[in-house]
Amino acid sequence: MLHATVTAPTFTDQIVDTNVTYTYEIAAVNPSNMESTPSTAVSARVLVVASALPRDGSTVRLRFNSVVAVASAENLANYTVPGLDVLDASLEAGGNSVLLTTSPHTIGQPYRIVVNGVTSTTGTLIQPDSQTVFVAGLAPGLYAEYFNDPVTSAQPNTDSLLPENLVATRVDPRIDTGPSGMNWPATGSPIPDTVHNDYFSVRWTGRLGSLAAGEYRISIQASDGIRVWIWPLGESRPQTPLIDRWMNSSFNTFTAPTTLAGDTSYNLQVEYYETTGSASAFVRWTLPGQVSSAVIPTSQLSLPVDLETSAPQVTDVFGASAHWTPAFIDHLRTQGLGDGGVAVPLGGTSSVLPWSNLNQIRVRFDSDVIVGADDLTVGGVNVASYGIVGFDYDYATLTATWTLAEPIAFDRATVALAPTVTDLAYNSIAGPLSSVVRVATGDVTGDGTIDLADRTSGLAAQFTSIGHANYLASRDLTGDGVINLSDLVILQQRFGETLPAAGPSAAASAVLVHRVVADAERTTSARPIRASRVATAQRAVAAIDRTIGQETNAVAEGTSKLTAHRARRIARAAVDAVWDGAGFGA
Repeated sequence: MLHATVTAPTFTDQIVDTNVTYTYEIAAVNPSNMESTPSTAVSARVLVVASALPRDGSTVRLRFNSVVAVASAENLANYTVPGLDVLDASLEAGGNSVLLTTSPHTIGQPYRIVVNGVTSTTGTLIQPDSQTVFVAGLAPGLYAEYFNDPVTSAQPNTDSLLPENLVATRVDPRIDTGPSGMNWPATGSPIPDTVHNDYFSVRWTGRLGSLAAGEYRISIQASDGIRVWIWPLGESRPQTPLIDRWMNSSFNTFTAPTTLAGDTSYNLQVEYYETTGSASAFVRWTLPGQVSSAVIPTSQLSLPVDLETSAPQVTDVFGASAHWTPAFIDHLRTQGLGDGGVAVPLGGTSSVLPWSNLNQIRVRFDSDVIVGADDLTVGGVNVASYGIVGFDYDYATLTATWTLAEPIAFDRATVALAPTVTDLAYNSIAGPLSSVVRVATGDVTGDGTIDLADRTSGLAAQFTSIGHANYLASRDLTGDGVINLSDLVILQQRFGETLPAAGPSAAASAVLVHRVVADAERTTSARPIRASRVATAQRAVAAIDRTIGQETNAVAEGTSKLTAHRARRIARAAVDAVWDGAGFGA
């Protein structure tokens, strides 16, 4: 797909083939001030979320943003979980969630789910390669630590909840000391012969899984003291508890509101102490929009998992092109110029790059990340916003690739990664998040100006390919592995131009136009003379390349008297003739 931008209501396409009609699609427009930003043709985020269910360590619930078709939702081929086998998929009541059964999870391990081929009931295909993550939890319940208070005081403090006072640990299903829960004796020890009958403390720690989004009311009943914290994963425990009744008290109820997101895990910690008399503790919740409360069920509690807390980092940034051949990309690697593209310094500025079709930015990370099309912006001095029309993330190589709406052809472009990128444990990206890519198409010598030195250098490598002594990647302006007349014409089209100095980005174009497909016949009456000459030169170049290629191949086969040296000399003369005919005389 080719792209063009216009800044006025009337648009004339200046680079087309003769006798061909094109269909056009307007992708962005703002008639009020004529300063629109090109629209994004790629959905920014995945359309699914996932959470591991605290059952047998092998079940995951996927939630979609719309009701999905049964056949596609229950097709195992539509789901990939690297590191696990997908064994079953079952669409749940309501039609927008699927239960996946997999091979057993590794406790605490983050997993990525890739979804393809699932459609809504209206036939709309979700974004290809939709991805989301979940963290495998332990069995349901809370991790319980029981402490014997060192002194029989009227009111213990946090000093009693120290490792040296710890006498027992276990998994408690929920904070419910009644007959339906842990069934503590009214006046005895919760763990006979280990924990005191009186003057003991308990700390429960784990994860709380919310249901619907909204305001929850958390309530406690205890004898004696109790306090409750609920806070987001990845954050430090707040200094102030949500509920703080750290005092001797009878069996009273205390309530506090808290707002939770839907289908989200939170840290939960509850501390309790008992002095004398009966010992009891209950933690309940009232769901959003409801009145009655209930003990938080075991199904919504899970044991804590220690996750990686170090921030992910960018290891490499590359400029690349969707049009470069695999051989050319491999040549860049063997020459130390970059692995998968041309390396751009992290947080720095690239050397001046000469290629005509640099339309991709690749970013490699040091760990698996959650990243999307909207997490990168590219804006320059000559083009305010290059727009994103394609995105791919390869979780095997940890590399994200963004395809731009138009190549960076002659500009200083700032490539900026959003701080919203996280790893699978939701640690935010760290380190340099922007670099500057400088491109001056045809600048073989890399000095920022297209001049005679570039032309001379390009001529010196004519009709060479990868592996030839005179071949240099910087002279191969199209990245096809062969240096020929097409590269010289591209250079000459920019002859005399100089890379812009650093400065503020220009205003965005009013309209972004995508040439979609050639479908019939088109006249050329509006075509400027210069554009016509460019097309003529390009056709002549192709013919010359074919002729010279045939002759040089014949030399190799020993069937012609024309030497390669003579072929190149004739070709250079032909180049001059083509340039003069196209109005490109130096």
